[in-house]
Amino acid sequence: MSYKRMTVKDWIAVPSNPIQRDTERHLARAKHLLTPQQSHMFVFAAELPSGNLIKLDGHTRALAWEREMVETPPYVFVGLIPVKNSKEAEELYKTFDSKAALETSQDKMSGAFNKHNFNPESDLLRGGSITTGLRIAYAVLKGGQPFHATQGVSKKSGAIASVIHAADVYQMVDEFSYELHALDAFGLRRGQLRAGSMGAFLISYRKYGHKVLPFWQGVFAKEGNKVGREMDAVQATVQLLENHKRLGHSAASELCLRSLGGVEMWMKDAVTTRLPSPYDTHEYLKGHERAAERLIKKAKAA
Repeated sequence: MSYKRMTVKDWIAVPSNPIQRDTERHLARAKHLLTPQQSHMFVFAAELPSGNLIKLDGHTRALAWEREMVETPPYVFVGLIPVKNSKEAEELYKTFDSKAALETSQDKMSGAFNKHNFNPESDLLRGGSITTGLRIAYAVLKGGQPFHATQGVSKKSGAIASVIHAADVYQMVDEFSYELHALDAFGLRRGQLRAGSMGAFLISYRKYGHKVLPFWQGVFAKEGNKVGREMDAVQATVQLLENHKRLGHSAASELCLRSLGGVEMWMKDAVTTRLPSPYDTHEYLKGHERAAERLIKKAKAA
């Protein structure tokens, strides 16, 4: 690793890391940066073979200096870490600054969205608390069972579980970016959708695409139908979500399976007198391992 001295103006111009968190939000709570310190003059960047740089830290300081919110130093010392490509710079960013210990889960989710040029409009996704729902969907995609992030697994399922638990938010957002765009379009509020049913939405949309949207629209709006003891799949799923509010976080996997049971009931235009039963997700996404958008792009390229 080497060092170079740069003007603040030149440092500001260095491109941000592709998975940098929400710098605007971080600046709003980074009050410590408003008091100039000599330590603020030291930053780090990844250096590509071309000589171009990518920020590894100092994003928030750069924004504060650019907006003249604080007195700028005469220059900054930049630690240069050689990388082969931008992907390596992203991986380095994840482990930077004591393995990103200062990043919240919302910071990481924001960085994952930035990487995909995704600016969610719904309060649900902007809040960033969607990791469990993503992990449940990813588990069904990879292994057929919605393991919870902290749930124990059998030795038989250990290999699959290791892949699931090792996945980070960047990888999972990359996998379900198409489905997350569809979910964002509903404009849901933060806390309106529980992790299990969020996972079920992502899974069912991967399998059925736009065909399943009327079902979820009815569930989100609580517009199911009930006559006597009989109710349609939408109403059964609405009641399911209401009942599971009291069960807490540990019921996420069960809620996912039962919500998918509601989806399958709706696909058959069936009525019921009870809540949806858990649906067997073994090979549920077989043939749907890739999102529709990716398949379309692949077909065009061919």
